[in-house]
Amino acid sequence: PQERLFVIHDDMDLPFGTLRVRPNGSNGGQKGMGSIINQLGNNEFSRLRCGIGHPPGQMEVIDFVLNKFSKEESELLPEILDKASSCVLDFVTQGTIWCMNHYNKTLDFRP
Repeated sequence: PQERLFVIHDDMDLPFGTLRVRPNGSNGGQKGMGSIINQLGNNEFSRLRCGIGHPPGQMEVIDFVLNKFSKEESELLPEILDKASSCVLDFVTQGTIWCMNHYNKTLDFRP
């Protein structure tokens, strides 16, 4: 059922290392999310937004998204992925609202 769907995606509107749980929402310009919303016919599904920040300077978005993480970012990834994994498991057992209340305050790993 769609209420059990939990989509995880990158989000340039959040600074690198910021994770946010949402119960629904727009595609935010993200083509993958747009495709999911189009296929489902609505945006009523939960998601975990993973902040990657904005491209620096004049860098093209596609180059930024496909670029490797910096050394500083790479050092933070294990902790970020650990919290994100815990959030996914808690989504299954506790649900979206619980995850929002529990994680949205603590899932910020900005360097």
